Amino acid sequence: MAITSQGWAFVSGSGNDVVGGYDTNIQFNSNGALSGSSNLTTDGSGSLSASVNISASAFYGDGANLTGLTASAVNVADGPEQAIQFRVDTPVSGEISGSAALMFLTASSTLSGTYAAFTAVTASAIVGGSPLSISSSATTVTGSLTVTGSLTVTGSLIVSGSNTITNYGAFTSNEAGGDYDFRVESSTNTNMLFVDGGSDRVGVGIGIPSASLHISSSASEALLRVETVGGTIFEVSGSGLVTVTGDLSVCAGTASIAHLSGCSPIQLHAPLSSSQPISASNFVLPVGSGSFSGSNAIFTTVSASNIVGNSPLVLSASTITLSASTITLGTGCSDVVTVDAQLSASCGLSSSFIILDPTSGSLAGAGSYLGLDANNKVIVTSSAGGGGTPGGSDTQVQFNDGGSFAGDTGLVFNKTTDTLTIGGDLSVCAGTASIAHLSGCSPIQVHAPMQIQSLDEGGILFAGTDGELSTDVDNLEWSTDRDDNDGYLSLFVSSSASGSAALGDGMFMVTDENDDDICFISADGAEFAVGISASANVSASYFYGDGSNLTNLPGGGGGGIFTELGATTAATTSSVKIGTGSAPMITLDVHYTGSGSPVNLSNDTGGGEVVYFGTSSAGLSTGAVYFLNKQGGWQSVDSATTGSGHNQLLGVALGAKAGSNGVLIRGFVDANTYLSGAFIKGGPIYIQSSSVARTATGGGYLSGAAPTAGDSYVRVVGYGTDTANVIYFNPDSTYVEIG
Repeated sequence: MAITSQGWAFVSGSGNDVVGGYDTNIQFNSNGALSGSSNLTTDGSGSLSASVNISASAFYGDGANLTGLTASAVNVADGPEQAIQFRVDTPVSGEISGSAALMFLTASSTLSGTYAAFTAVTASAIVGGSPLSISSSATTVTGSLTVTGSLTVTGSLIVSGSNTITNYGAFTSNEAGGDYDFRVESSTNTNMLFVDGGSDRVGVGIGIPSASLHISSSASEALLRVETVGGTIFEVSGSGLVTVTGDLSVCAGTASIAHLSGCSPIQLHAPLSSSQPISASNFVLPVGSGSFSGSNAIFTTVSASNIVGNSPLVLSASTITLSASTITLGTGCSDVVTVDAQLSASCGLSSSFIILDPTSGSLAGAGSYLGLDANNKVIVTSSAGGGGTPGGSDTQVQFNDGGSFAGDTGLVFNKTTDTLTIGGDLSVCAGTASIAHLSGCSPIQVHAPMQIQSLDEGGILFAGTDGELSTDVDNLEWSTDRDDNDGYLSLFVSSSASGSAALGDGMFMVTDENDDDICFISADGAEFAVGISASANVSASYFYGDGSNLTNLPGGGGGGIFTELGATTAATTSSVKIGTGSAPMITLDVHYTGSGSPVNLSNDTGGGEVVYFGTSSAGLSTGAVYFLNKQGGWQSVDSATTGSGHNQLLGVALGAKAGSNGVLIRGFVDANTYLSGAFIKGGPIYIQSSSVARTATGGGYLSGAAPTAGDSYVRVVGYGTDTANVIYFNPDSTYVEIG
């Protein structure tokens, strides 16, 4: 019978055991006898050779020497490890094979190979060599596509729907420089952005740009806008309006503007020309060589150093006002200024000659003169009644002398120097006399208040007799040189006999003939180099020095009770009383009475011993109570928390800053805002126990009732006076803590 052992089949029996066939032939049952055949042999090493078909339900081993097998007969993989198996019909039909060109890497669950053709691929990542080529007449990627490296598309790249192309590097279109356009379409405009590759032009809102940058819109909204963090600085609208919020500088070429308007003054630093009327409410030409030219201009106000026009230059308005210290019309005597309406000059009119050309009537004829009518207007009147010949001599001012012209040596006008000389008195009984320059050959007496609006360097001469300023050396001078007078403008009264005085901006100075100071008075006080004698009382806020020469002082004369130790310090060995005029009972006797009584304190104010040290994290609350912590800062007191004023220095804030407003550490205070609870006249005042913690600078409260809560401390800080809320603030150095 046949026995199978360890994968080998052999025959065993009790019958004829004569071996059949030839050497190496495998024995088999042939009609009950052993037989062998050269078609089925073995070499004794375990190899089996058969020249005929072998049929088996299973084969063991790697099948490396099995040939001519069908796919259904072999379960052994081909190719390298992890090679994908596939059918090969050559040279044997139905053979299974594998190759390194098509691998499935189990560690990364990826498909790898040198070439793959698919109808559809679903994968989270496709990794290939460089370059990776995907060849198809139409390739569709559903979902997101992430490309690491370069992506070359031969044909069209279409991203449909609301998908987004995200690029983290440079983006180049039309690298080869061909005649290819670039277009971006919006929801309503097919040419929102258009780059014409053939004409080298960019269009915004237009598909055929006619300029390097061509912006087009059918609406009036903004076409171009330039903004900074401060807002829009330049904008062009579809209606043709160009708005420049900042400066517009045209440094070369010409700016052609159909309409120019602005929300603030428009300054022109170059010539402006216009062939059309220009209308402006305020037109200011730049100082210097700035100019404006044009055939017609309409302005409400013009400010310019020079107005030059064609001949004639026409200024047309119902009322024209020319405002300047000096106004010159025309450049010479041949120029003509024509006024077709009333001419009003409030301060005078100067001209070589004036031609009067009334539109109706006739001139008064030769010998006519100018006069004033009932309305104080200048009119031309005839010479009837006065005679046509001037009286007196040349330069004498004409006046009516009994109905005739007359002149006098006492009233002369020199037209060359524009000087009017009056030999007698000048009486101004009504109104004001305005004189540019006033001089006289004898003393000029002024019997009414005189106001000088302008005084040149050099001075005014004063006349006098014995003990007064003399006419030859004494004068009143105005100095504009502040360097000579410690920064002051001064008025000097000089005399070699009596010294000199200077009166300036808050300063009076008297010096002797050697220019040594006698008296110096400024806003800071007065200094005298000589003795001062006064028959009346002398009142001053302070006296400096040792006071040895001060007499008739209250409380006795002599050297006074204080000795000056410095500019701001003094000392005394005498007793001092403050508040009353009686003798002091002790060295320093302070009486709180009268206006200095504590009952007169206003809300949240106080006085007494005030310090200016200590800091705070924020502003202090005026009238609130604070303690000085270990860091040197003022912090709100709270009797509910031990360590918040139980044994520290206490004070009442007199303002937001300790360094400038001060902190009252002992004295009287009107605790209006920060007094809570009972106030008992003459009773003790405590630090209040607060149910909520105060902020570091919020300020603590006072109360006439002692704290009772557990873990609180009780500390008396003063006593009530007979006036509500007015407290004598004098913190006790002891405290009691409630268990």
